[in-house]
Amino acid sequence: MRIIYPIVFLISALTTTQAATLFSDSFENPPDVVGNNPVGWTVSNPGIVITNAVASEGSQSVFIPNGPNRTTTQVGTVDLTGGGDLTFSFDYGVDDTFEPSDGLVAFSIDFGSGYQVIVNDMGAPDGVNSIYSGTTITLSDAAGSGASTFLGYTITIEESYYTGLGATTAQLRYIMNSGGGSESSHLDNVVVSTSIPEPSTYGLMMAIGGGLLVMIRRRIRQS
Repeated sequence: MRIIYPIVFLISALTTTQAATLFSDSFENPPDVVGNNPVGWTVSNPGIVITNAVASEGSQSVFIPNGPNRTTTQVGTVDLTGGGDLTFSFDYGVDDTFEPSDGLVAFSIDFGSGYQVIVNDMGAPDGVNSIYSGTTITLSDAAGSGASTFLGYTITIEESYYTGLGATTAQLRYIMNSGGGSESSHLDNVVVSTSIPEPSTYGLMMAIGGGLLVMIRRRIRQS
């Protein structure tokens, strides 16, 4: 039965995944117009508008003016029925020194039963690449030393977590807080994707599996 081991290794090596984009918004024109609220999002303040002053992707981003709990909420939902581990990513930057009480109060996701706070990043933006499994990812709240370039946030949520909640959709929400002066911030390049096996991989695995069964039967007959 020694032949089994290299075949099993081959199946494992040939198993690949592809990232399927479920939702993306880099706030470009069309449909977003400079000076207007972002299309496809509801905002808590009319000053939350599209700007072309800075951007991490393309030429436009969402400008969030200083003030308490500025909220930007996705209007629609992301369909999760295709399964797979989820990756949520976005870029966030600030225009001035942020105190420990300022910053990204919450990046939250509603899986159908209320918003869960995924990331809290007060003070200077930190950026993060992490896995969320039910506990808020809380980053440093140290005060910033000035304006920051956009930093990337990437959060993976495994399929077992959200299916355990019975979730079939997800809705995104961002809450930013800042004091006076020029303590404003920007949001850009929001992407939701899922990792699923390549369709060709399934066929290849089935073919190799069938060949493996034939070999096993032959060896049994010969023994």
